[in-house]
Amino acid sequence: MEVSGLLKYGGYGLGGLFLILVVIWIVTAVRIVKRTQGLPQALNNFFAAIVNGKLDAAYAMTTKAYRNQVNRKDFVKFIKQNNLKQYKTSKLAAPMAESGFQRLNITAELNNGPGVPLSFLWTKEGETWRVEQLVKRDE
Repeated sequence: MEVSGLLKYGGYGLGGLFLILVVIWIVTAVRIVKRTQGLPQALNNFFAAIVNGKLDAAYAMTTKAYRNQVNRKDFVKFIKQNNLKQYKTSKLAAPMAESGFQRLNITAELNNGPGVPLSFLWTKEGETWRVEQLVKRDE
């Protein structure tokens, strides 16, 4: 077999490998989107409640397990300590699946200061996303 034939078949092989990788990437992206459908809106609603001073509504967006661990007073204290009422927007990382939950690491950009690195653990109760865990991340 001559060199040009090897190059030809090598090119087909590389093209096929590239095509397989693109298909895997597309399938993975579709799975992530389907698995987390509605999660960005839930995050926006959570912060909208906080910014608008509706802390009871934001607290109600958490799971019963969260509320059993973190009382309302400590939730409000966390909001105040991290100045989350000044929330402007978020920088999101890709969600990560963890034992039926979705971990979402964000940096909450504030109107009057540096961003706050947060880690949410979200779960879906019926059709509603709820906060299972909310902590400040180390940078």
